[in-house]
Amino acid sequence: MVALMEQAACAALNLNTSDTTVGTGISTSHLTATALGATITATATVTLVKGSSLTFNIEAVDSTGATIGKGTHTRAIVNAQRFMDKLAKRSNTQ
Repeated sequence: MVALMEQAACAALNLNTSDTTVGTGISTSHLTATALGATITATATVTLVKGSSLTFNIEAVDSTGATIGKGTHTRAIVNAQRFMDKLAKRSNTQ
């Protein structure tokens, strides 16, 4: 459920091709169980933009229409190449 919520937040954005986002925080409540094999739909709505930080309201609903989870999620916009370079450098020093 949480992974679907994060994917919804990413899909809600229209970024420059040189940018990406990284998750910086998530707070969710799992409200109810859903049947095995049910279709889950997650949505994300941008509620705040502060510099490169984005805050979303997130929600997951199952195929019966029941809200199974909700919360907030924050992401930061970063330059994709610089992020990957830092990751590679960090991997090489470990």
